Amino acid sequence: MLLSLEVQKSSPVYRSARSLREESPPHLWTSSVAAYCFRCSFCSLFNRIASIYTAVTMNEYLSIYLSIYLSIYLSIYLSMFLPYLSIDLILSNHIFISLNLISIHLCHCSYLSIYLSIYLSIYLSIYVTIHIYLSIYLSIYLSMSLFISIYLSIYLSIYVTVIYLSIYLSIYLCHCSYLSIYLSIYLSIYLCHCSYLSIYLSIYLSI
Repeated sequence: MLLSLEVQKSSPVYRSARSLREESPPHLWTSSVAAYCFRCSFCSLFNRIASIYTAVTMNEYLSIYLSIYLSIYLSIYLSMFLPYLSIDLILSNHIFISLNLISIHLCHCSYLSIYLSIYLSIYLSIYVTIHIYLSIYLSIYLSMSLFISIYLSIYLSIYVTVIYLSIYLSIYLCHCSYLSIYLSIYLSIYLCHCSYLSIYLSIYLSI
């Protein structure tokens, strides 16, 4: 301990501070110490604000990445689900039951994405507000990110609506195909009756 005290006394910083204290008046020494303490407290406050800003920025990037991942996952899931939908529309006899089930499933998927995005934004804003003491500008920034996630959810619901329109068009085409089948059957029956009538007429005329 004595050795460390001697090393501290022999350091140039200690010698310069001692010479400054001996040469300057007491009030100047006190003011310089106060200025040094103020400078240190300002630097620590600046470092704390910088760390808070870095943490908030990382949380916002995380929320944006999660919302983008959710949208991409749901779009890939729907694109993989559409071929099975078309096969079901072509091969199934109970078309309306399957379409009702599919529409309920797609509606639940869109609602789930909206709920997840809103829950993610609210959870991040509450977490940052409780643990990091945000200012008013950071709260405005979080509300803007919430609006962006709501816009993404609305865009996703519009995309699901387009899928519904394609389903309705496929139903219409299926009904048109059924109508054409009925017309062809009716036409074949009519032609068969006409051929029978012509045969009867030819027999009658020959007699």
